[in-house]
Amino acid sequence: MLPALPITIRSFRPDDAEAVASIVNTTMQRSNAADYPADVIDRLVAYNTAAKHRSLVEAGRETLVAAYAAGRLIGTGALDAGELATLFVLPEAQGLGVGRQLVDAIERLARERGLAEVTLRSSVTAVEFYERMGFSRLGPPHDTPSGTQIPMGKPLG
Repeated sequence: MLPALPITIRSFRPDDAEAVASIVNTTMQRSNAADYPADVIDRLVAYNTAAKHRSLVEAGRETLVAAYAAGRLIGTGALDAGELATLFVLPEAQGLGVGRQLVDAIERLARERGLAEVTLRSSVTAVEFYERMGFSRLGPPHDTPSGTQIPMGKPLG
């Protein structure tokens, strides 16, 4: 586990794309692998490229990154048309409040955009985390090509 150091949350820059893809892929391979079959993880890793992250931002996705003061990226998350998307924190940085800081920043963005609610499609792995963040299940789990996902939402007050 990494030490608890000050974390900065900032907007994604194009030169972050490789690091963001690495954060997502490392986390899927190490944290999500216990809950999903290897073929699903492999398919998601193949899809999750630096170019994909750049194109999503160019298409309007508001992506944030979490970095240590020295600049090392350790987490990412996004707001995409009212949906919290692609929230990942490196396994060695989990439990340090990075995910909470990213969720808080995404909720602030959503409020600034005039949204009354944030929704998401949680992995099986992250459901308990999102419940601790105040999200509730909106329906039953759905099997998708990306594996089982649980629809969740949170009203913004």
